[in-house]
Amino acid sequence: MDINKVKNKENRVFKIYCLKDPFTLKIKYIGVTVSSLNQRLSQHIYDSKNNGTHKRNWVKNLIFQNKKPIICLLEYCNYKNWEQKEKLWIKRFENLTNTSQGGTGVVINRKIDSINKSARGHWKSIIGIDKDKNKIYFKSLLDATNTLNIPQTNISEVLSKRSYCCYGYHFIYENEYYEGYENEIIITNKKKKIYFLYNNVKYSLVELSLLLNCSQTFLNLVAHNKRNWKNSKFFNSTDTLEIIKI
Repeated sequence: MDINKVKNKENRVFKIYCLKDPFTLKIKYIGVTVSSLNQRLSQHIYDSKNNGTHKRNWVKNLIFQNKKPIICLLEYCNYKNWEQKEKLWIKRFENLTNTSQGGTGVVINRKIDSINKSARGHWKSIIGIDKDKNKIYFKSLLDATNTLNIPQTNISEVLSKRSYCCYGYHFIYENEYYEGYENEIIITNKKKKIYFLYNNVKYSLVELSLLLNCSQTFLNLVAHNKRNWKNSKFFNSTDTLEIIKI
């Protein structure tokens, strides 16, 4: 385990934010991020291309009407209290069991039980195991993401058994762990720094996402050959792109 990464977590500023409906100005979503609010909003917009959650469908409907959510900062916090702070903000609005999907007038009933069920995996304690068999305990998926600087989607794929390891770590929910489990796994892939040579200029993932106004998730998928950048609206036909992994 890289101790410097854990120490750096203590210096990170966590932001509790909300997404507001641009038509009604009502709060529709509460979240937390260590990225800039513009970056987080861009990721929400990109994620809305995939169906599956009420929030994604709501954002997609706004985009269809040439609108987008309004993102607002609610509170700054740190790595020790962000989970508690986020839960308090969510609890403040948990009586809002109805939400509108844009201008369609269709109201979806969303019970608190369904919200809790969908968020259950997000808050479960997990264990990360590195190539030296060291175990690292995390309070939640987001805690692991922010500590190790590994995309949440990559960790989720390992936890759901769709992938074996990522960035030099294997992950398992703490309630699924048993004594000696770490001795049964072999971790072969190591985390590599990814850079993009865009039109012969070198950019980091964060820099290029800001330049193109696209999500870091999308660029991460491009870097791992899971998305075709040439078919994306973020690039022109004359653009060149090369992935550099160090």
